[in-house]
Amino acid sequence: MNVLLVSRSERARAWMRRALEPAWTFDEATNGLEALRRAREDEYDLVVADETTEPFGAFGLARELKILSEPPAVVVLLERLQDVWLAKWSGADAWLTQPIDPFELGRVAHEVTGERDERGPSDAGLGRDDNAQVETVEAQTAGVERYPR
Repeated sequence: MNVLLVSRSERARAWMRRALEPAWTFDEATNGLEALRRAREDEYDLVVADETTEPFGAFGLARELKILSEPPAVVVLLERLQDVWLAKWSGADAWLTQPIDPFELGRVAHEVTGERDERGPSDAGLGRDDNAQVETVEAQTAGVERYPR
């Protein structure tokens, strides 16, 4: 399985590699823009992104990846528990908060890629038609006057 590790820190990328070895093939990117370019050129099963990746962070990267026709599973490594809502908003398949147990990262990586293999790639309702998402939004806004466009 192909994994793209994204962090500006070589030390963090090395830690991710050690946590996931030996079952994976790795590629690395130092920022979200580079990672997005690579993901558009190559197919990855999993992207593990450090929240603090600059100039294009893990949340924006996850959101953009989920728009691809065959989006990879995405795990975001959070610095703060308060950022869980951003991870959910981004469409990430999973997130872990610092300090991260390397065994937990390995378990989560196998879990999200296994789910992806079972049900197919998930776009989190961000890029393609998702009937369940559309029906939910319509039900939640029924009877609500919409802002004229």
